[in-house]
Amino acid sequence: MNENAIDKLDIYKVLILEDNLEASNTLQEFFKQYGNEHKIKFQVETYSTAKGFIDNYTKSDLVLIDIELPDGNGFNVTKNLREIDKEVMIIFVTNMAQYAVKGYEVEAFDFVVKPVNYYQLSIKMDRALVKLASIHQSREKTIYLKTTKEIIAIKEADIMYVEVINHSLIYHTARGNYEVYGTMSKASKELSSNHFEFCNRCYLVNLSYVRSVKGYECQVGNDKIAISHLKKKTFLEKLSNYFVFGN
Repeated sequence: MNENAIDKLDIYKVLILEDNLEASNTLQEFFKQYGNEHKIKFQVETYSTAKGFIDNYTKSDLVLIDIELPDGNGFNVTKNLREIDKEVMIIFVTNMAQYAVKGYEVEAFDFVVKPVNYYQLSIKMDRALVKLASIHQSREKTIYLKTTKEIIAIKEADIMYVEVINHSLIYHTARGNYEVYGTMSKASKELSSNHFEFCNRCYLVNLSYVRSVKGYECQVGNDKIAISHLKKKTFLEKLSNYFVFGN
C-alpha cells in the first residue's frame, strides 16, 4: 500500500465479534502487526456474543463479524448494527465463502475466509483504509449554501441527496432541508464524485445513505426515489463499487 495515498487518522477503532478465543487473539495480533508495518494505530475491542456486541456498541471505523455465533447469526447482528451505524465498514469472517454474497445485502465491505492468514487480511485492510480516508475527508468537507436569508455551512457527509425543482436546489439532510438557487451541474461539481451519483437527472444521491434498491426505485434514508432507465446501470455500478471496492 502506498502510505502517501491516504490521509491517516490518529487512530482507527476496530471491533471484533468472534466467539473463538484463539481466532479472536489471532486477529488482534494481525492488527498489531499491520499497524506496526504501516505506522497506524488501532484501538481494538473484542466481543464473543452478539448481544454483548450490540448492547455495548459505540461508533467505530471497522468491525469484523463472525457469521456463526453461539447466540445469533452474523447477518442478523449486522442488520441491527446498520440501524444504529450506517457508515461503519463491515468485514465478515466465515468458514464458507458462499455466505459472502449475502453480505452485500447489509452493505458489507468485504469478507475473509477462515482460517484467516495475515496476507489475506492485509490486502483487505489496504483497501479498507483507502475507503476510510475517503469517508473521513467527506465528513470534514464543508459545503456553503446561500439561501435567501443567510449562508449556511453543512458537512458534505450530512447531505443525503440533492433535488432540483425548476431553478432551485433542495439539499436534503438529516437535520432538515435547505433550498437555494442553482443548477444541478454546479452542485455535482461541488460534491465528491466518489460519494454521489445521479439516480435520475433530478436527484443526486449520497451513496452512503442508500438503504435498498428495488427495481427502478432506491430508498435513501426514509425517502424513496425513482431510478431512471437511462441512469440505472451507471447508478448500480457506482453503488456496487462504493460498498464493495471502496471507490
